[in-house]
Amino acid sequence: GLVSKVIGKIAGQVGSIEMETTKPEMVQVCGEKCEEEKYCKFFAMSQGVFTSAGKNYFKCGFFNETSIAAQHPVTNPVSNVVQLSVFHKGDKLLLPEFKECNVPVGDDLKIAVGCLIPMMLMQGSKPLPSCLPLLTEDFSTYIAPAVSCTFQEFYGSETKVTECLECLANVSEISCDSDSICGERNAVTNECGNKCPKSPQCLSKIRTSLLCQTGSKPVWNKDGTSGGCLNADLFPKKYLAESPGNGDYKCLD
Repeated sequence: GLVSKVIGKIAGQVGSIEMETTKPEMVQVCGEKCEEEKYCKFFAMSQGVFTSAGKNYFKCGFFNETSIAAQHPVTNPVSNVVQLSVFHKGDKLLLPEFKECNVPVGDDLKIAVGCLIPMMLMQGSKPLPSCLPLLTEDFSTYIAPAVSCTFQEFYGSETKVTECLECLANVSEISCDSDSICGERNAVTNECGNKCPKSPQCLSKIRTSLLCQTGSKPVWNKDGTSGGCLNADLFPKKYLAESPGNGDYKCLD
């Protein structure tokens, strides 16, 4: 399929990405990426073995029309050492519409939170003009309540709020698997339980914040891939509301 017997190597590849996630998320992320890539005509997604954390390792390669697979029919799954599926680009991206959580990610998220804390310290104060593009409606709905309840439970200690948020930002176990945020052994209480609030009310808001962040629009940069998870409870997932939900980024009670 993808490997030319003539030249003995993969032909026409125009890029690739790798992630540990679930299959629906990977198809979604790779489809979005292929749609953005001008020369991508199809992508091939390989599914590896489960990792020690119980997640799946996936890799997508993006190809142009010069690849051998673009010139001959391909039957899925392609025979390989790992399971390999090929997705051709049509006139439209035939995937479920991705409902993204419109919030800043990475360094921009840290800046947005930094804009929010002074407003909590000084009731009635307004954000700086430079903060306004980052303080989106979704940020106010899904991120700000988590920051606010953490701030209140730590009696206005900016240091403790920062420690909690930095711990959550650096937890590698948080992924597209809803179990990593909503399950019994979730990363919030398992990895950051000694740095973040423990009340059920605040924990619920923190989980919603993380579901929103990981459900943001996919971003590819030097630090890797962020966002792209189907966390709006509009699709069936073990720990989210049964589909169709209302898109509120909440764990099941």
